Amino acid sequence: MCCNCKKKKKDQKKASKSSLKKSKKSVKIEPPKKLSNHYHPPRPPSHWLLWQTYFTLQCFNDEIYRTRTLNRVIAPFAFSTQIAALQRASTGNTFKFITKLLHVEGFYAAKTFEHDLLQVLQDFPLNTLSKNDVKNIVTISKFVFCNDIKPAEKWQKYITESMKLEIATVKSSEIHEKYKTIQKFLNETIGAEFMVSNEEKLCRKETTLLSIVGTRIKASFANTETYSFKNASFLLGYGLKEKNHPFFIAKGEYANVIFNDFEAWRIPLKQNENLKGNEPKMSLILVRPNCSGNISTTKSTETFDEIAKAINILIQRKRKSATLLLPQIDLPFSNHTTYGITDLTTNWKQSFGEQITSNFGKIADGIFTKCELDRFFHCASIRLSHFGVSFQGDTETTKALSKTNILQPENSHKPKPIKNDEDDNTKSARLQKMIKAQMKIPDRLLKPRRERLYHFNARFDSPFLFFIVDEKWASILMAGCYAGTPALTPNATKRPATAKQLNPELYSTGYTVTVKT
Repeated sequence: MCCNCKKKKKDQKKASKSSLKKSKKSVKIEPPKKLSNHYHPPRPPSHWLLWQTYFTLQCFNDEIYRTRTLNRVIAPFAFSTQIAALQRASTGNTFKFITKLLHVEGFYAAKTFEHDLLQVLQDFPLNTLSKNDVKNIVTISKFVFCNDIKPAEKWQKYITESMKLEIATVKSSEIHEKYKTIQKFLNETIGAEFMVSNEEKLCRKETTLLSIVGTRIKASFANTETYSFKNASFLLGYGLKEKNHPFFIAKGEYANVIFNDFEAWRIPLKQNENLKGNEPKMSLILVRPNCSGNISTTKSTETFDEIAKAINILIQRKRKSATLLLPQIDLPFSNHTTYGITDLTTNWKQSFGEQITSNFGKIADGIFTKCELDRFFHCASIRLSHFGVSFQGDTETTKALSKTNILQPENSHKPKPIKNDEDDNTKSARLQKMIKAQMKIPDRLLKPRRERLYHFNARFDSPFLFFIVDEKWASILMAGCYAGTPALTPNATKRPATAKQLNPELYSTGYTVTVKT
């Protein structure tokens, strides 16, 4: 090989190396791109929410709050404050029962629970009644002492100053005077007038101590359009139907989350717009089991952690447009004359014995080593309607029902109000022209038109749970279960299905709601 060829090869190698160096210098190494700030994983549920959910589902137990059916409505937050106050004054078996009912262990240390409870009570309107009280959340937690019994100073100071609960005394020993005073307190709690035929149902001559606890809420749907809907089937377990249940349609922006066993929806609520101040932000949470027969499992304490996670996610999740089919609810039933007033001690004595409510030796000063809690009145009712959420005895929301639109859907996205009654919307345009022209109409055109299915994002036409939640502290103000009218009994969902119910050809258990067009 000649010298010139060797030089050429060396020059080529040098040129390739220099080009590689230049290319390396020209490449800029950029730092990894930051993740988008639009998505933030939800914060885990707080200890307070986890405990509140467990306590609420525990109160669904028939040993604590008994109903003959699955239908029930309770006020967990107000109830928990009263139970926590009674725990400090109880001894013996009563203390064991109340401690088991609170079930703080596993969620809190004792001092930590007390700290969170007092922190929530500082901002929440307990025992506040005003001229516009029906516009607000009203939560009553009151102790009533009778027959000249005085509450213990140490306990009274803690209850009134730290917990901000109310203590009332009835000096008169006459049963009629006691009855009048207690009836007045109960009327303030439920926001309505009621009468009891037998005075001893409210108090006895020997009554020394009783408690009154209750919640009533009045709040309208936020950013929601409501439409009337025809009476339709409320589907229950294994094809059992209640055929004429009233429904309405809610269209707005809602958040939802789906778990393995249930799905949950959040409907924002707003209070009276004329009131000023920092009103608590509330939401109505609806939890529907994926299988309509699983309502008994969903309302048990085994699902408390998943329901707490669902509430926590829904509070943080962005809302999207959706259309829901909701039942009109009136719990307890409208013919219930006591507006949800229930004496829980009657049930407790039947479940746990007569002495379960007698060991309150720390609650009063004097010679009394035992002081019996004679009555524990729990007051809660709910109405779900076009207006939003209200309570039994409220007359203002019934006026709003006549102003709602009637839905005549043309597709699943654009619900439109129905036309005047003079126009017949069931006949096609061709048929109407033939009628006006007095033409002979073939029989095939006179047949009624097929019903068109209306597709909802969720249909609450089977048993479900509901929770009204204060979003600031994640406190469950009201909760319950709804299973139609007449409601299912707890054993109804455990019955095996018949062959007729399992065969769709013999018995249609259809899960769709239809509207005539």
